Amino acid sequence: MPDIASALQKALTEWAEDDKTHQNIQPQQEKTMTLTVEQHADRVTTNISRTTFEFIRDNPGLTNQEVADRLAVQGFKKTTVSSLAYQMLRVRLIVADEAGRLTAVVREYVPIQTNLQRKRKAKPTAKPVQYVARTPRKHVEIINTRTGEVLNPRPVAEPTPVAKEWTPNDVIDKLTVHQAIALFKALRNILVG
Repeated sequence: MPDIASALQKALTEWAEDDKTHQNIQPQQEKTMTLTVEQHADRVTTNISRTTFEFIRDNPGLTNQEVADRLAVQGFKKTTVSSLAYQMLRVRLIVADEAGRLTAVVREYVPIQTNLQRKRKAKPTAKPVQYVARTPRKHVEIINTRTGEVLNPRPVAEPTPVAKEWTPNDVIDKLTVHQAIALFKALRNILVG
């Protein structure tokens, strides 16, 4: 069994060698993400969606994969760029031909709205009014048992009026000149043909 001093010496030399190998390792460079910062009417926009759209607009004819690869070089995630391009295809900001080459349809970027945003902005639609035929209420007569007084008497139905004979003057007297002329023309068409 080696003594403690030699074991400690051996461990120190191994650590020194390990330190040398660690010092030879180059530190990895940090990935820097470049964001587009633009000034539009007193507002600043840093937006990967806008950057993706403008890249497609400025470089028409690239496929979704090529756009994702080129923007990945600038520090954006490929999956994010690819997903945004697909969403822009769905809302028709960009179009793709048979070969999958992308082209912008509009000149300016329009933010993509989610279904939730559309529902919040949608005006509530008026529900159609449904008329329900109601059964007539039953009439309740309240009679005071002590006095015999009727508190809510049943209304007496008036007799139906007897239809009286009508005369042409009943109709003519109620017409204006325009209505009379229209009636005359209608009757002439019916009677003369």
